[in-house]
Amino acid sequence: MLEKNRRILVVDEDEASLEAFKRLFRQRKPQWEILTQPPIDSQNNLLVVQNVDAVICNASHEESSWLNFFKEIKRVSPSTCRIIIASTLEEGAALASLGVAHQYLQKPFKTESLFETLERAFNIRDAIGSPAMKDLLGRLENLPSPPHLYLELIQKLNDPECSPKDVGNIISKDPGMAIKVLQVVNSAYFGLYRKVTDPLRAVTILGMDTIKSLALAYGIFKQMSPEKLRMCNLEGFWDHSLCVGNLCKISGLKKCLTNTICQNEAFTAGLIHDVGKLIFADNMPEEYAKILKDSGGPDLLQKEKENLGANHAEVGAYILELWGLPDNLVEAVLWHHGPFEKVKEANPATHVVCLSDLLIRKLEGFNTEELFQDLVNFLELSDTLDELLEWGQKIKEGGKGEGL
Repeated sequence: MLEKNRRILVVDEDEASLEAFKRLFRQRKPQWEILTQPPIDSQNNLLVVQNVDAVICNASHEESSWLNFFKEIKRVSPSTCRIIIASTLEEGAALASLGVAHQYLQKPFKTESLFETLERAFNIRDAIGSPAMKDLLGRLENLPSPPHLYLELIQKLNDPECSPKDVGNIISKDPGMAIKVLQVVNSAYFGLYRKVTDPLRAVTILGMDTIKSLALAYGIFKQMSPEKLRMCNLEGFWDHSLCVGNLCKISGLKKCLTNTICQNEAFTAGLIHDVGKLIFADNMPEEYAKILKDSGGPDLLQKEKENLGANHAEVGAYILELWGLPDNLVEAVLWHHGPFEKVKEANPATHVVCLSDLLIRKLEGFNTEELFQDLVNFLELSDTLDELLEWGQKIKEGGKGEGL
């Protein structure tokens, strides 16, 4: 298949850096059109953005300048991929969490990393941008919005003076969220001897990143109709999601993740990997209940595609991409059911989320053997498979009965 032509806008105040980008793309992707534009606050950039596939921005200049620029890009052209080149991984992750950047690279970066990042971003958008997907979305009346509690936490966590007490106070304002946080901290995964009953204490134990992930997941679940979820037999949805998320954090799988940021991404994606199921159930409960009943498990994606035009992984990824969440999360949701070739080419968080979901579903009685074994071999986990299964069983039994 012929590779698509792409248009890339590179924004940098350093003329020498812009020229270096031009040479690099001419050598590696001569068929792509490369546009370069200084300075960052030029209105011409926003006009150009509407006709490009990706914007790459060097975050070396004043923060408010390029932050506002990326917010404007999101407003005028939300489907354009936004890539930040940041000084540290932590800085890049913080920007991605704000929803202004889909991807981030740390300076200095390898040439290969830049092109892998771009290719993965384009593959995601190609997969979820089909006419059938757009037709399906036009039929869905109740699409979730970015959770208010999650946005409030993001804003607070980006305050240098933010403390666990501040976060605990935010959580305590929402009884449902407080209950979920306490459920997680008292789960079998943490194995605490004494039950935790104070949200502030739970925040201290779990850490800010885990709290942020829980706020995103719970905030999505909260927008759904419990009655419609019951019609689709999805009452245990939270249990399954929490099991997959917690399994992503065990030491046997952490070695597959390159750093703490990647570990946090895997946990978050594990919690929200099946969000597309919630969207289907909330919008077409009778139709989706029949699909779930008629499918034997492994053929669910095919049944969804045949009857609805897209599967739950694609719909979930589309919504998260629409919100501007990092591409690593979107990619993990998109390919959590495979196929293996897509999972193998994806980021490490996708590998771990896919394997964790397969392992939990295996313990739930579904046939996942072929893809499961392919991933175990690819990640070189054969020697620790029994340990992973034991952890999966422990986490699954420890999370029973909590419901959504």
